[in-house]
Amino acid sequence: AVITPVLGLKNFEVRTTVATLFKIVIFGASAFEYDVTFNATLVDPAVLDATGVVTNVTCNGGGNGLIVLTTTGGVAPYTYVWTKTGFPSNVYPNSASIGALDAGTYNVTIYDSNGDTFTDSFVVTEPAAVVANLTVTNVTCNGIGNGIATFAPTGGTAPYTYVIDGALRVSPATGLAVGSHLYLVIDANGCTVSGTFSVTEPLALTSSIYIENVLCYGTATGKATLYAGDGTPPYEYSFDGGAYSSSNIG
Repeated sequence: AVITPVLGLKNFEVRTTVATLFKIVIFGASAFEYDVTFNATLVDPAVLDATGVVTNVTCNGGGNGLIVLTTTGGVAPYTYVWTKTGFPSNVYPNSASIGALDAGTYNVTIYDSNGDTFTDSFVVTEPAAVVANLTVTNVTCNGIGNGIATFAPTGGTAPYTYVIDGALRVSPATGLAVGSHLYLVIDANGCTVSGTFSVTEPLALTSSIYIENVLCYGTATGKATLYAGDGTPPYEYSFDGGAYSSSNIG
């Protein structure tokens, strides 16, 4: 085989007889003036390759994802062409790392200086949105601040922190007064969901009594009838400190 150089030396050739034996021949005006034979091994560059490390988005709907590539083989410098599946107009830097990413599939084609290429895709994920799943237990008796707020959050990243009216609380949060309250649920990554809830109370319990007096002296024919209202039915009654029952007649 004859390899003709590309350095403008037209009277210069490299000849090979076997894969590792080379002869440099310099031509004179009519005959060879000089030649040298030597052994050498031609080494192709390693195959162009890349590995990636993905940092996923921390909060649902966020944009702090990151992809960092480590490129090997081929011949540096490299050129990086990034795209996002479904968003062909997005523009990304010619870089081995791209950041400020939202969730999605990102595709990269790497070109080395010899024109060799490598392609791969990387998926950036995000957690589900934090949902408070709040259950409110209202005050049981008028004027008593024993309301309860119970959280059963989903989404985000556990564990969760609970804030009610600006104060840290646990779930269930007890001792809540009647009225409107603000809540905030914070997950382990600082993702939040907030809202309001109301605690109500029943009307104050009312009662009246109707007395029927004894009809005849010395007889036990007197009777008292209690009538209850408001509060939270059903009602139970007690007469003279006795046991409570559903009967309102004593």
